[in-house]
Amino acid sequence: MNKYIVGAYLLLSSLVAQAEQWTETQKTLAASYLIAHVIDWGQTRYIAQTPDKSTEYNSILGSHPSMAKVNTYFLLTPVLWYYALDNIPQYRTAALTVLNLVQIGVVAHNYHVGIKVSF
Repeated sequence: MNKYIVGAYLLLSSLVAQAEQWTETQKTLAASYLIAHVIDWGQTRYIAQTPDKSTEYNSILGSHPSMAKVNTYFLLTPVLWYYALDNIPQYRTAALTVLNLVQIGVVAHNYHVGIKVSF
């Protein structure tokens, strides 16, 4: 077995072992983030469907992303955030607060400039 795979497995195993329970506040912040994330997903799908009207500003997705890229990004990011935040309990509440502020700000901006939601 590759030594890098073994090392990654041991590292991930040790991180999971350190995880602490999420507080009710953290669960509420996570739910709020997910709601805004899904709305942003729908807005980004609208941008992908109307490249002549809209431009995406997320540098990871690019200005005119494909629907496959949009869907992959929006399905994976909350999973990655969960695993990251699950392993840094001392920063979890602050990070979730920032995630909410950013995500809600993006959704509000998109709405303000006329971006619709499309699923």
